[in-house]
Amino acid sequence: ITVWEEESFQGKRCEFLMECPSIMERGFRKIRSIKVESGPWVGFEYPEYQGQQFILEKGDYPRWEAWSGNSGYRTEHLLSFRPIKCAVRGWVMWGVGWRILGCSLGLEFSLKHHPGFCFVHWRATSQAGVP
Repeated sequence: ITVWEEESFQGKRCEFLMECPSIMERGFRKIRSIKVESGPWVGFEYPEYQGQQFILEKGDYPRWEAWSGNSGYRTEHLLSFRPIKCAVRGWVMWGVGWRILGCSLGLEFSLKHHPGFCFVHWRATSQAGVP
């Protein structure tokens, strides 16, 4: 994530790969424009991940309206941010099943971690006449 102190990618800039609990500790007064290169991030209105949260997906945010969107709550700056991480590595699979009136019914779930994202996939299974 790259952040600028002024709108339209102007002024002091800094690039981050990890979380930042307070942009003021890096010599910034505020963040007014952002470019997210990969993964989702969450920006916070105040230092130490406090206040209103804004999800920042890959893309450009030249002004505060770009991250505030149509929400009823708006803030013109962000003061802390961090990447959204998924704790799962690789595939995790599980399932549940039932037997009803001689039929086997089930649900299978899988969770896959991909850098910056988690995907959940599910499918229903059935088999008639299972003993």
